[in-house]
Amino acid sequence: MLRSDKASVRGTPFKDLGTLRAEEIRYSRFSSALWNLEAHDIGDGCEFATSPSGPFQCGLAETLQRSLNDCYPIAQFRLLLDRAGDGDGIPDTVAFFISNSNTNQTGIFELEVTMEPGS
Repeated sequence: MLRSDKASVRGTPFKDLGTLRAEEIRYSRFSSALWNLEAHDIGDGCEFATSPSGPFQCGLAETLQRSLNDCYPIAQFRLLLDRAGDGDGIPDTVAFFISNSNTNQTGIFELEVTMEPGS
């Protein structure tokens, strides 16, 4: 389960831009090319939130299992809304941070993985 209780919503992103989704991506180097990178397996993400009150969480068990099956050593996810913008000039954003949106801190997201015996 991927979750966060550190969401900050500005404007009306869920009304104007749709559902916030988590999807798997795979990359080796961070760059601006990631903004338009296709999901690793389109359609295999999950709904992370559909309203400003959340909950901001979703299950990614199948995605994690696929990474294990592929011998891919890490899990990489991207959060994105259905649409990039609505063109009305009013910012609609969902940001995740603890105290400063320009600071990368641990604890913004939690990924809980539960293993079942014999799996």
